Formats: sequence, structure tokens, C-alpha cells
Amino acid sequence: MEIAGRIFGIDRIPAVKGQGIPAHAARSMKGWGVTYATSPQGADHTAGSVIPEPLSPSGQVERSRASQIINTAFDVLGLCHLTFLFKNPEMIMPMINAFYGVKLTLADFMEIGKEMLRQERAFNIKAGIGPGADRLPDWMRTEPLPPTNAVFDVPQEEIDNFFNF
Repeated sequence: MEIAGRIFGIDRIPAVKGQGIPAHAARSMKGWGVTYATSPQGADHTAGSVIPEPLSPSGQVERSRASQIINTAFDVLGLCHLTFLFKNPEMIMPMINAFYGVKLTLADFMEIGKEMLRQERAFNIKAGIGPGADRLPDWMRTEPLPPTNAVFDVPQEEIDNFFNF
């Protein structure tokens, strides 16, 4: 999508890091917008869903961070986040421990997600996809989306601190 847009001279392209933005509107679902901006793979709706207070910019970075850490830990362990157990990962710890023959704590589980996100981030930086790519298209910050006329107004300074964990 991004390359085709450039070839045709279109500058209003709904993409982050080359990945097209899914149907979850980032302007009216601001937590999803944070996920799209910060996910190492770009605008990926499976990287970390954020549902609470969709129109408020407050707390969305923290919500997205927590969701991405949990979803990444699920991915590492070969589990599907669509089980919706990501809402209460402590419920799945006994199953993970029994299946793998380990004794992971919830803190261990969360650290698995954090470490994988760190590794994905490091890979991106080495590939030339630096922190400057952690942004939604500028027009999403200025062009209102009907019927709420929401714009993506989560402060970029907060988004820039996403990986401080």
C-alpha cells in the first residue's frame, strides 16, 4: 500500500512502517493507534488490542504497552491471543507450566514478552527502522473522523517513551 501510494503520488497513505492500517480506526480508537505506531511490525491489529476509553488519549500508551507485552509473550509461547485469555494471563500460567514442564510466574511471562519486544526493536533499528517510524500518518492528527470528529491526539512524547520498560 505504501509503495503503491508513492508510485502514484499519493501522500495520504494509511500505513505505519509499510504495513497498512487495519479497520480499527486509530483516530477514534486511540489505544489501537498507539499499537499501530509502536508495534515493531507496523500497524498490526494482532499486536495489542486496546479497548477501554477509546476516545480518550489518556493512559493509551500504558494500555498498549501492557497489551503488546502480553500478546508478544503469547506469540513466543505459540499461543493464540484470540483465546481472549490475554485479558487475564495469570489464568493461563498453570496450563503453560504444565505443558512446558516449567514453573513460570506471571512476572516471568511478562518478561518474556518484554524481551521479545526488545529484540524486535533492536532488529528494526539495525534494519534502519528507528524510533522516528513510531508514528501514525500526520493527517490522522489533523483530519477529524466523523461522527465523533476524533483525531489521533495521544501526545507523541508519550509514544516516544513506549519502549521504556
